[in-house]
Amino acid sequence: MGNLMNACGITRVGTRAGAVVAFALGLGFSALSSEAGPIIDSPETWTSSGAQGWTNTAPDVSLSNPGGAPGYLLITFPAVGNPPDPGETLHDTIYTFTSPATNIFGGNLSNVLGARFVLSNSVVPSAISVVFGVATNDNEWTFILDPAAAGQWTPYNVVFQFSLWTMPGGTESEFLADLLAVEYIGIHIDRGGSDQEYYGLDDFTLYVPEPADYLLLAAGLFGFALVFRRRLRTWKGWSSGLPA
Repeated sequence: MGNLMNACGITRVGTRAGAVVAFALGLGFSALSSEAGPIIDSPETWTSSGAQGWTNTAPDVSLSNPGGAPGYLLITFPAVGNPPDPGETLHDTIYTFTSPATNIFGGNLSNVLGARFVLSNSVVPSAISVVFGVATNDNEWTFILDPAAAGQWTPYNVVFQFSLWTMPGGTESEFLADLLAVEYIGIHIDRGGSDQEYYGLDDFTLYVPEPADYLLLAAGLFGFALVFRRRLRTWKGWSSGLPA
């Protein structure tokens, strides 16, 4: 693995069989759709060289890829003054556009349940979140994550549910409309200190409900229907004794 990550005690080891990403989701959703839109259940693993279409906003934060198997996206924040000098990088957003990313994570995400990925950090960041922006306006939605301990790979699961996302003044109708035209999605990191910092991103994937989720939902609806039917029958029996 990359010497930079190893030097900080962060190593990507083993195969992806132990990752938290689900691979067989099915239920009528195709991993490679013939229509323009997101690619489902096709994780970005960075086993090929380069950033695979991912970019960032801060010019002095570098993105690199150790490559190989397993590879990952290595994010390097430079050291800054303590306190930081004006203009020094305190945060960055690492994201992919609908195009030209190798795997398309933008477009219509209304039928996508969420996103999964693993993230490593050499230090605990001040704050970290997932963001997505919209092609039809300037809206940007934020899903706040809990920063993990340094020196490990941490799995994250982000669900596209309005109550879990924030945007100043944003409404549920706006959120649902914005999911129809996602232009980019990524990770926003607020650095944790003044020394050089390293973060690793891997196995980023969009997913849909698994078969078990639909079975649980169907079972719940069936149980509700039985209870409602019993209560309706009881109510009819009781109401039949009422005076006309």
